[in-house]
Amino acid sequence: MNLFQHSSSQGQGFVFKQLPISVKRHTSQAPCTWGYEREEVRAACISCFSQPCRKFSPAEISAPPEIDLVRDFNPDVCPVDAITWCSETNTPKIDQDQCIGCGLCVARCPVGAMYLSDGKATVGPPDALVESKLTRVDEAQAGTQDNQLKRLPKVQYLAPIDDDAAVLSVTLKLTSISDQSKVVARVTRNVLVALGLRAALGREGNVHHRMDGFLTWRGGAGGPLEIEAGQDSLEALRAILDSLAVLHSQFSWPLLELKPLIVYVSLPTERQEYWLVNRDIHRILGLRIPSVTVGALLLLLWSGEELSLETLDKIAESLGAKTIRQIIADILEREIDLPMKAFGILEPAR
Repeated sequence: MNLFQHSSSQGQGFVFKQLPISVKRHTSQAPCTWGYEREEVRAACISCFSQPCRKFSPAEISAPPEIDLVRDFNPDVCPVDAITWCSETNTPKIDQDQCIGCGLCVARCPVGAMYLSDGKATVGPPDALVESKLTRVDEAQAGTQDNQLKRLPKVQYLAPIDDDAAVLSVTLKLTSISDQSKVVARVTRNVLVALGLRAALGREGNVHHRMDGFLTWRGGAGGPLEIEAGQDSLEALRAILDSLAVLHSQFSWPLLELKPLIVYVSLPTERQEYWLVNRDIHRILGLRIPSVTVGALLLLLWSGEELSLETLDKIAESLGAKTIRQIIADILEREIDLPMKAFGILEPAR
């Protein structure tokens, strides 16, 4: 009997007969492998009842209760709605025409069954060895599956989810996609959550304040999130200062303890006043306003990294040089295979 010939019921999944001792990503073009004492088998979907490749938990996209943020409660991991759940196979189904290759679903798959193939998310097919490692269960045993996933080894990235140059394709799609601001905001929030933060996205039309979102870092530090899909870099700085003022005056957050972040699609050009104004903000107010790009965040995510406060501080300190290339390279412990100034991902495009 083939375990993966599922019925149409969505109330079925699988549990491991024995947990693997490792989950490793050897290549960007295939699923991970599950390692056992004497063999490795290629990972396949276990039909997680919680569907983490598709949905965030409410806690992951929440703000502290005292922050009166009118939120976008959409829990979808895919920012372009390319993933649905196939009731026939009981596995995620990816619309290849819709997928932009951001790799978020791949990074969220706890068993390493998903991967990017030619820039599109794919669910790894099972093989005969996989069938001997799993047992089919119904939804009444969802707790057993969840407990196993909590004890499953973290994916070890021997290779990234995709090659560095693939961020060029994703960035290009973000600059040309319809409803750009909404999609960029959703991508940004979702990547930040996948990198280990809690990120609440503000809803359009929020009349209480203008912040695009609020971030909660590991350890409890918090700060406003500003997302700029276009080229108005000074407006992003003005908005983040406004958000800092609101959080300090209305919510009594100590100003210098707040940890803000601006996320761009492309870093501001050298001719824009952003760099000078940002430097003056630090010199006069003592505030560092770190800026990063969606592409740089994807480079971290694709290599299994998390975004820490230490990394944030290094990014803020690097902005005097108008580049974040070396900071990202140091975290990844390798050179980044992206042309200089490409799409403004790691340094200004011009």
